[in-house]
Amino acid sequence: MTNHAKVAEIFPEAYQGKIQMSDKEMTIIEAATFRGLPALLKRYGEWVITKYGIDSLATSYHIAKDKLDEYDWIKHMSEKTGVNIHDFERAFFMAQTMLELEII
Repeated sequence: MTNHAKVAEIFPEAYQGKIQMSDKEMTIIEAATFRGLPALLKRYGEWVITKYGIDSLATSYHIAKDKLDEYDWIKHMSEKTGVNIHDFERAFFMAQTMLELEII
């Protein structure tokens, strides 16, 4: 299991703040640990980029990095309720860039 407190020392920006998880507020470290996520590299609202792709901290939504070349994700996610599409778009495009640069 990932030690998110340690990773936050290396990638502090990704771990700053809190998020609403169902009925309670959690720190990003708590939410990432609760979801069993790998190290968070970047975060845009509830959307985080990991070495495996994009994940939502608030839900169990995951997009694998090998699916990031499918551009219909933005349309698909914009049709869902409760999705901050601006945050999702930023995470999506950054993840594509990180994949191109072989960071993820």
